[in-house]
Amino acid sequence: MKSRRDTPPPPQTYRLPQPGPAKPVRHRFTDFALI
Repeated sequence: MKSRRDTPPPPQTYRLPQPGPAKPVRHRFTDFALI
């Protein structure tokens, strides 16, 4: 449980508009929009 709390980068990656993780996140949103 402590390891999960010690890993705050996953929630920050999708929160921050980074060029790396932002591309895959946008693709997922587009898929939902298409549906």
